[in-house]
Amino acid sequence: MGAADGLPGDRRGNGWWTVVVSMSRHPRRSARGNGRAPSAHVLIPSALRAGEPPNAAPSPSARHPGLMAPREHEIAAPWRRTGMRRFLFAARMDGVWWVLRINGFPDHPLWTLFVDGRPRLDLDGTPAAWELKEAPALDEEAAREAVAPVGAFVVYGSEVGRPCDDPVCCEV
Repeated sequence: MGAADGLPGDRRGNGWWTVVVSMSRHPRRSARGNGRAPSAHVLIPSALRAGEPPNAAPSPSARHPGLMAPREHEIAAPWRRTGMRRFLFAARMDGVWWVLRINGFPDHPLWTLFVDGRPRLDLDGTPAAWELKEAPALDEEAAREAVAPVGAFVVYGSEVGRPCDDPVCCEV
């Protein structure tokens, strides 16, 4: 899927590709003050290239197949604090856990979103639709349930089989 395949992106390993999705250039939404909104790196199963069914979690609006599903960064999810070091927030959406991992920014994207235990997005900033500052805490049992499927993916890149080994940005 790289330049040779006509799509921007790079190989992440274990059958996953990342594609950078550009958001708006609205100056107020800029995380860095440069007039650009945060970019999103969408992790896509390489099986999509072969026409096989994707191994990604279903969209929260899969119950409405005739409608275009909103992207995860546009949905006001009910985020809750987990109290865990790397997996700071989780939200229950349509019976599926969304979990946010904080990464070694700026060496890596600020956030990785996992949906139903699978990597979904890497984000360089916090989307405007996500209210994280005043998020209430999850109870300990719910936090353990939410983080259990992704708990082994503490280090950036580990979810695709290529964990970062730089102790500066990815100390565990």
